Amino acid sequence: MKLPQQKESGIRSNRRNPTITQEWAWVDPEFAERALRSNSTNRPIRIRREKALSAVMSAGDYQEIGQPIIFGKSGKLLDGQHRLRAVIRSGVSVWMLVVRGVEDDARMAIDDGVPHTFADELAINGLGRFESRSLATATRYAIAYANGSARLNQSCPNRVMEKFLSGNQGLIASTEFLARQPRRTAPVPHSLGAFLHFIFARIDREAADDFIHKLWTGENAGTAEDIRLQLRNELIARTLKKGMRNLDLLSVAIIRVWNSIRSGQPIAIKKAFRTDGPLVTAE
Repeated sequence: MKLPQQKESGIRSNRRNPTITQEWAWVDPEFAERALRSNSTNRPIRIRREKALSAVMSAGDYQEIGQPIIFGKSGKLLDGQHRLRAVIRSGVSVWMLVVRGVEDDARMAIDDGVPHTFADELAINGLGRFESRSLATATRYAIAYANGSARLNQSCPNRVMEKFLSGNQGLIASTEFLARQPRRTAPVPHSLGAFLHFIFARIDREAADDFIHKLWTGENAGTAEDIRLQLRNELIARTLKKGMRNLDLLSVAIIRVWNSIRSGQPIAIKKAFRTDGPLVTAE
């Protein structure tokens, strides 16, 4: 982990407002526990965010970007509770910037800006806007799938997504492949399609291209009995119906149909969309 250049904990005052001080502090679980005792009037804890940060710290990938832990004049913690809880959960100590003496009612202005997303980072590096959003979402799905989760839509720190994508460049190729498919007739979001194409392509790239292309276009899908055509029609119908667009279920159905075609064992479309059974993975 790269530590800040200024390691000393000398306290410096803000010239415009001398009551506000800042210092680099070595934040360990004991420091975090003391700080959180003053956390009586903060926003609800987002446990997924806490766990995600804890995982980054445990892996040694936490990156200090100068975002401070902020305390008010009264000593109350105004910002940083998720990072502090992550320190306790992980048992890891990290350098953090600590700011004290801020007006207590300034909480409403904290984190009022637009978050810097992984899609933003991809766009900054030259990827198109549509592809950036698709790839960022597909990366989250792929991480959840790799971790054995049945729920794909999970939050994930930018650092973790960047690390995963660097080791799984096929996701970029899959996103580019989906970007060339029709958008108006898409049976599911392109990001979900990119994720599915990615896991299928690791098994058979040519078959993945053919399967996803026909699913997106309906071209040469065969007769009404063709399971691919039935799947496409059912996906579009469910996508259009309010409350029926469960992306986890849709992805499972697509994987089941893929597996049935690969194994040569036909599956009824209703069984493809069943909600019971073990975790489904591509074969």
